[in-house]
Amino acid sequence: MTSSTWGDEEVEAIKKVVSSDRFTAGEQVARFEHEFARYHKRKYGVMVNSGSSANLIAIAAFCNHRSRKLNRGDEVIVPTLAWSTTYSPFQQYGLELRFVDIDIDNLGIDTGQLEAALTSKTRAITGVSILGNPCALDTLRAFANNHNLWFFEDNCESLDAELDGEKTGSFGDISTFSFFFSHHISTIEGGMLLM
Repeated sequence: MTSSTWGDEEVEAIKKVVSSDRFTAGEQVARFEHEFARYHKRKYGVMVNSGSSANLIAIAAFCNHRSRKLNRGDEVIVPTLAWSTTYSPFQQYGLELRFVDIDIDNLGIDTGQLEAALTSKTRAITGVSILGNPCALDTLRAFANNHNLWFFEDNCESLDAELDGEKTGSFGDISTFSFFFSHHISTIEGGMLLM
């Protein structure tokens, strides 16, 4: 059973949005996008209806990039532990998944297996920080840079976690977040992309 954890301040904020008659994409959303991006030292924040949609839009952005787009049949290195909504956007766009086992210490991709997973068709790598446990985002970022790969960071479960003083969600070319009811910050539903 779930119960509300909102106090008076949150209830008043909800009432303010409802009384504005702008339930989506209003002034409060624009302010949240800006402040959330700034907090993570990113230039842009775009709010969407869910973390799942954030993941789908991120992959769509990579597949529609003007000069370096992912194409059907390209390979993406992914960890074996994630959510279906991490994997399904890649499959929806016809990308091939290259699964790499996890590091039991951080539940993220085992970086010792990256070179073996790399092929001539690899065009992207995915980092997923599980339940507040940062994966080796710095190593994944360096690997992506060294091999000219897109780095997609699914941070839907690890808002405000840190790796060596840097916020998770600040390492990927595009990073995603979820604000589902049970997550760290709730907008009841909702997600965010940072770039």
